[in-house]
Amino acid sequence: MDRWRFMNSDSIRKLFDEVRRGKLSPDVAVQRLRHLPFEDLGFAKVDHHRALRVGMPEVIFGEGKTPAQLATIFAKLAKHGGNLLATRATEKQFAAVKKKVRGAEYRALARAIVLERDPKKYGKGTITVVSAGTSDIPVAEEAVVHGGV
Repeated sequence: MDRWRFMNSDSIRKLFDEVRRGKLSPDVAVQRLRHLPFEDLGFAKVDHHRALRVGMPEVIFGEGKTPAQLATIFAKLAKHGGNLLATRATEKQFAAVKKKVRGAEYRALARAIVLERDPKKYGKGTITVVSAGTSDIPVAEEAVVHGGV
């Protein structure tokens, strides 16, 4: 995988350093930065710059999207590396994502599609998720998945 696809502060500094040292042409660097911050897909604008701006990657809200739309968005974000999460996703949406993105997993109880590439845990502490009853379990599971990706 191209190490420059997931853009954060460190990777952009490394990219600039490669250009400065003559190991990478400015044109190649521009090509790698081309889709920052947004990529317009016609039906959605994919935010490739969110991780750099706020420290967390884009999360896809699956509800209301067709399986093809969700799969396209998921695949575009997956090309840039890092972890990825789609919430409120259906099994049909996951089937479409799975055709485009190897390694994606469906967490049925949380209704979430997850692509975990970076095992590092971010944050400042531990969070406990408590459910008041069985009807709250899907939302609690979504919160657990979101916190881990």
